[in-house]
Amino acid sequence: MRHSVHDESGTQRARRGRSRDRSVAIAAVLVAVMATLVAVVLAVVLLTRPSTSTSASTSATSPAATPPATASAITQTKKPEQPRTAAAARRAAAKAFDAYAAGDYGEFWDGWTRQAQRVVTRKDYVRRFKLCPSVATGIRWQIQKVTLTGERATVRAARAILVENYTLVHQGGRWRFQPQAESLQPYRTMTIEQIVRQERAEGGCG
Repeated sequence: MRHSVHDESGTQRARRGRSRDRSVAIAAVLVAVMATLVAVVLAVVLLTRPSTSTSASTSATSPAATPPATASAITQTKKPEQPRTAAAARRAAAKAFDAYAAGDYGEFWDGWTRQAQRVVTRKDYVRRFKLCPSVATGIRWQIQKVTLTGERATVRAARAILVENYTLVHQGGRWRFQPQAESLQPYRTMTIEQIVRQERAEGGCG
């Protein structure tokens, strides 16, 4: 009986030893799994952090992050080509008169107001003087006075013995010449050929 009890106790100790070994093995596996999970989490954090900072940097330097200039700001910074001053009106009038006196009728027409340009085309206006040159070609105007009233300037100018008032209008940032109504009237009612025939009959062609 003693021998039997001794053998049974040894068997139980062997079983408890194997049980402890299994527990140790399981604990080791759990530790390994936890370590692996921690490593994975750290790797994800490290990989995503540069992407986030790069995205933030890109959005900060992107052109879309800069607010576009407003229309009012652009309008305020844009200056007219010719200011609304008597001096600027005088210079514009002198340029127009000099072009006409020199026989450069295309350049003279270019300085007209938009309303006047609708009455006769540049091509027809130049052709009219090609067929009937002005008898006063080469005689320059002398500007005597410029009076400014808002968007308009009245220019008193003398040419030979003739003294008249002419009008300039500030349009599109420039001072533009407004031909007299009587000067435009023939283009409203007659063709270029009819105007030329009339001028020749009256001795108005040079």
